[in-house]
Amino acid sequence: APVRLVAERVTRSRSRRSAARATNREVGVVAAVLETGSEKAAAHRLGLSHSTVKHHLANARSKGSIIVL
Repeated sequence: APVRLVAERVTRSRSRRSAARATNREVGVVAAVLETGSEKAAAHRLGLSHSTVKHHLANARSKGSIIVL
């Protein structure tokens, strides 16, 4: 089942390390998954492997920048 991502948090805590922010690439991958409805379709659209998309999503999740349902 594809991962359903709701949205990037609008605000980010300034007390977090800068490394704890999602990168532009991670945000772009999240947006592509939201637009296409699946990780595989997003990978195809972005010219990435499915495992690379999963890696970017996992990184974004671990930074707390993404809300996952």
